[in-house]
Amino acid sequence: MWGREIVEKGCIRRIGNGEATCMYSDKWVHRPSLFKIWSPTTLNPSATVNELFLPSCEWNIPLIYNTFNKNEADLIIGIPTGKRNESDQWRWFFGKKWRYTVNSGYKLAVEMEKTLSNIGEVIANPKCRSRVVV
Repeated sequence: MWGREIVEKGCIRRIGNGEATCMYSDKWVHRPSLFKIWSPTTLNPSATVNELFLPSCEWNIPLIYNTFNKNEADLIIGIPTGKRNESDQWRWFFGKKWRYTVNSGYKLAVEMEKTLSNIGEVIANPKCRSRVVV
């Protein structure tokens, strides 16, 4: 099961025409911590990414900056868009050329293990708990 978790953690949507990627629930933003939109939902919750495009299949920059916080908007407009006839695809974010390798999966697993270990230390150490802000 651990292998599947790694693959699920590292896969994101590569945007083609944007029609198959849900803007708020799919992983598509190039931010390794979550890959999802954090801004409050201001559009239809089931909106797809293509709703952020101009008819030319380029980003609608004014709409993006009016819909999302600046950091997220900057990330979104930095994502290359595809062509109208190119569908969205699942891709591995942590590998060269969007390809999964055992090495890239292992590196992600090590990072995940470090994160879990650090969280465990904070929970187990009462002195650390007082410094954690939620």
